[in-house]
Amino acid sequence: MRKKVTTISIDENLLRQAKREIPNISVFVESCFIAYLGLDDNIIDVKTELDKIKEAKLKINILTQSNTEETLINAYNKDKINNVWMECWGEYRNTEIINDEQLKKASKILGTTNQELKEMMVDLKLYATGDEIIKCQDFDFAYTKFKQIND
Repeated sequence: MRKKVTTISIDENLLRQAKREIPNISVFVESCFIAYLGLDDNIIDVKTELDKIKEAKLKINILTQSNTEETLINAYNKDKINNVWMECWGEYRNTEIINDEQLKKASKILGTTNQELKEMMVDLKLYATGDEIIKCQDFDFAYTKFKQIND
């Protein structure tokens, strides 16, 4: 490849700083032209890698959104479970009355039988400590405590 000498106008201060930091300005400028014009095979490789990075960022974004949505769904389900549990448990804890309609609804949502839910409320009221009874507002805690009592 034949080289051609040319003249370009550059700010004096910029040229001085460039000469200090860039060992061979001609080679640097030539490589910039090659990259800009897309004449370098290495640029194609870099573009391919940049495309892979873009794809990875997109996948990360999609996974993050999916995880966020899943977390929101799980939080909603936990709230739903705790709310239906508290309808039954709250009334029984305060009055020792079991509302059969609430019990049916709760057992369906909580995945238990009516009998198991009744036993759970009775056992928790009889055997759980005051602090544990407060924590029993959370169904997972209450169910775990019920299993501990019966083991």
